[in-house]
Amino acid sequence: MTSLTGDLVNCETAKNATQDSLDTCTADLNSCQNPTAPEYAISQPTSCDPGAYWIVRLNIKFGEAGNTRLPTGISVCQSDNEVIFNLENGELRRSGVGIGGPNDNCDTSTLVCAGGSMHGWAGQIYVEVLKSLTRVDYLHPNSPQQVCTPAWNDWWKNEAVTKGYLTTEQVDNQCIMSDGHLLIVNADGSRTRSCVGGWENTNNVCPSDRMYVCPTFPEFQAVPGWPNLVLGLVGQALSQGGRLSLCPFEY
Repeated sequence: MTSLTGDLVNCETAKNATQDSLDTCTADLNSCQNPTAPEYAISQPTSCDPGAYWIVRLNIKFGEAGNTRLPTGISVCQSDNEVIFNLENGELRRSGVGIGGPNDNCDTSTLVCAGGSMHGWAGQIYVEVLKSLTRVDYLHPNSPQQVCTPAWNDWWKNEAVTKGYLTTEQVDNQCIMSDGHLLIVNADGSRTRSCVGGWENTNNVCPSDRMYVCPTFPEFQAVPGWPNLVLGLVGQALSQGGRLSLCPFEY
């Protein structure tokens, strides 16, 4: 009886170990099958004021003849001196643009301030809010709240679109880390590491401790390469969910 009990205990231990291994394997498989887990998401407000005085003035600007209208189903409101987008599904999204009295101080460490160090007039705020609308997450490309800056200048944007590497929306929804790593802007407010390196200056040397792929290696230096190579890899990453499927790095 003692021997049988011992065998049962050993069997149970082995079963638990097998289950643990299976759980680990399943987790690893899920990680592999979902390589573009979102990162760098910022917090979003839970409430805002649609009737704030300067929001009303901003809405007037959107309604003026010749001006761009807000997209259907989207309205603006205010939270802590920031323009907030109220989406059709009820979600609130930060614009990253400051709003308040034209001559009131604006916090440039957290907001894009249309009037320099001041909030600026409704017309100036309107111009900056339009830039927020180019992003799928509605956050201004130059918002200090994000971890990266706009990836491409006008020459690169034109190269990407006219030669068919990327669409205008795809170009607008990329940003770059200080080490040259290109990130993809996601609609949920997160950023996905593309595993592609890119600099506007194609002679910049990629850092030795980088966690991304450099398209070319001329003169044995890891540099981002020429535009067609960089943009081709970015397009490949986008077609694979935002990150190169054969990325050799783990994030």
